[in-house]
Amino acid sequence: MGFSAVALAVSAGVQAYGQYQQGQDQKAQAKQQAAVYNEQAAQEREASQQEADDYSRRARALVASRRAMLGGSGVEVNSGSALLGTQATITEAERQAARIRAGGEITAGRLEQQAGLTSMAGSAAARTGQYKAGASLLSGAGNAYGRWGTDSAKTTIVN
Repeated sequence: MGFSAVALAVSAGVQAYGQYQQGQDQKAQAKQQAAVYNEQAAQEREASQQEADDYSRRARALVASRRAMLGGSGVEVNSGSALLGTQATITEAERQAARIRAGGEITAGRLEQQAGLTSMAGSAAARTGQYKAGASLLSGAGNAYGRWGTDSAKTTIVN
């Protein structure tokens, strides 16, 4: 086997390793990015829950303040329009808190979907790297074999 055939084989091996490693690197990078998206999703859920809790707390304080003010001025707070107004305020506060939570959940869900897509892209990049590496090895082996045959023929003719 001539030097050029060996060089072709080694070159194919190096190229194949580079393509394989590139795919693995892309997969690792995608895995890291997916982890970031998942962490952002968890933070979004936590932040929206905290915001909803804060909103509910402020609404309860407002209702308590109104009841105290009305009660202090002699209005019966447990019946009639005072009670209806309090119930409407409480109901609206609960709806708004639910909207805040739902908004956070939607954003978190989108981030988790992005994490899944990113992870799949990384796996696909790794597979592509493996396929390219295999193709490089096969191509290099074919070229080396062809070169070896040419080198052998030259050696035979010269002798």
